[in-house]
Amino acid sequence: MIARQTIHLSLNGFGDGEGYNVADARKWESWESKWPKLCAYFGLRGTPPTEATTKVNKLRKYIYDHLPEWRVLEKKHGLRTGIADSDITLEGFEYFLLTQFDFDRQYDMTKMYSTGFAEERGILQTWGVVFDRMREAKIIPDHSG
Repeated sequence: MIARQTIHLSLNGFGDGEGYNVADARKWESWESKWPKLCAYFGLRGTPPTEATTKVNKLRKYIYDHLPEWRVLEKKHGLRTGIADSDITLEGFEYFLLTQFDFDRQYDMTKMYSTGFAEERGILQTWGVVFDRMREAKIIPDHSG
């Protein structure tokens, strides 16, 4: 969406050094409303965080502790191997993404959408495409089986 909005601004004479907020939709959506939709996509039911899940966890340790179960899923679903424990993944990457990018977007999109740009995408339109591509690439299992 960032690219689409940037192209729109460029082709329609907006900008001139000005800054524009970019996002998938006019109105921000909290993780409280996004999380159940993402869980439902995988056939899961989201639950609120508990005291145990709000503590800083060693995510890479969790992945390593559960590699035997993941390897069973890889075999069962014909998934590509070596993804969950790839040596090219930077140590701490998961921690950074899940603790530093865990905020809700609450900034104003009025300026961007006042330019005539009208496209919006919901959480499943945005993330569903990513998850579908991961399934096609055999990185995650197909939830239908």
